[in-house]
Amino acid sequence: LETRVLYFSGTARAAGMFSLASPLLAAPLKGFSRFIVPNVTRFSLHKALGDKRRYIAGAVHALLKDSADSYDFYADGKIGKVFHQTQIRVPASGMSFITTVVEGVNSGRSEGWTRQQFWQYTQSALVAISNGSSTDTALVGALPKSRMYQRWLRELQRGCLSPSPAQRQHSLAEQKIAPPDELQQQQQQQS
Repeated sequence: LETRVLYFSGTARAAGMFSLASPLLAAPLKGFSRFIVPNVTRFSLHKALGDKRRYIAGAVHALLKDSADSYDFYADGKIGKVFHQTQIRVPASGMSFITTVVEGVNSGRSEGWTRQQFWQYTQSALVAISNGSSTDTALVGALPKSRMYQRWLRELQRGCLSPSPAQRQHSLAEQKIAPPDELQQQQQQQS
């Protein structure tokens, strides 16, 4: 969680959306908002981010990619690639998860489905760490020390975890409220 992530896209809106939406990839963990900088320029990069140990930032200027000392991960939305400064070891379960999500997205699965996949994967990893059954030594070494994990663990112990996207959608259906994805589609069809 001590990571500097820089999202690049051709427009400020897309770069900001990438950075603002990225915490959804780590749900149910919370606490990312104070690390998000939706849009930095090449002139404000060092001023806005300074010596922060972690941030999630959006950028529109490709030259920021050349400032490798300013990020750990650089996601280029124009070409669909992620660059990183350190060696990444992905466990077998992680590779299986990535394959499942990519295949689902390529086959037209919804954004809600994708969010649910990330939520379930992260929740399973957190539970495995909390009960000592995780085999991912990198996560076991780093995550329990983080405030985000400690908050999640307290919520788990109190029985007040946020519902998963699927649980929220089920609750909306019971209340006869359309989920956000469907509301957007309905609005677009009406226009």
